[in-house]
Amino acid sequence: MNFKADTELFLFLNKDLGTFADQFFLLISSRWIAIPLYALLAWLMYRKYSKKIWIILITVALLILVSDQVSVAFKNMVLRPRPCHEASLDHLIHLVNGYCGGPFGFYSSHATNTMAITVFSIIVLRIPALTWVLLSWVFVVGYSRIYLGVHYPFDVICGWIAGSLFGFIAASIVNKILAINNPELKSAAID
Repeated sequence: MNFKADTELFLFLNKDLGTFADQFFLLISSRWIAIPLYALLAWLMYRKYSKKIWIILITVALLILVSDQVSVAFKNMVLRPRPCHEASLDHLIHLVNGYCGGPFGFYSSHATNTMAITVFSIIVLRIPALTWVLLSWVFVVGYSRIYLGVHYPFDVICGWIAGSLFGFIAASIVNKILAINNPELKSAAID
């Protein structure tokens, strides 16, 4: 990876867009803002799999635990500083309210977790209109991490890749479990 290109792209994307954008992207990066969306996903999954919702809920809990902890482990192994912790970028970076996060940023836990839930939900629910809403959410959350100065674009992209993998694996497992002794779902299970 060309880290110079990653830094240049970061500096291009990390422009001060004003107070409204600052507050908007701080809100988007808040873990609490997604609760209504995740409640909607849980309700849709309950409607589709009512008697087997416990399988979905356990899998989602494990999915988030694994995706989050693996990203933290990578941060502690790779030790790539967040852009907001790079002294050479001090005078170039746009920070909002001094928010920076921990010392290391590769790869983004926010990007990983949102993509993991998105891919899982897309595969398990199969609602085309919801796909675009979820992918838009993932993109906005990913950009918020760059805008706030806490991640390079490569951190976010790698988080999306890892989250896609985790979400796909979890959805594949759930589809296979749900398809057992259920002929309607057997044809929908991912091979």
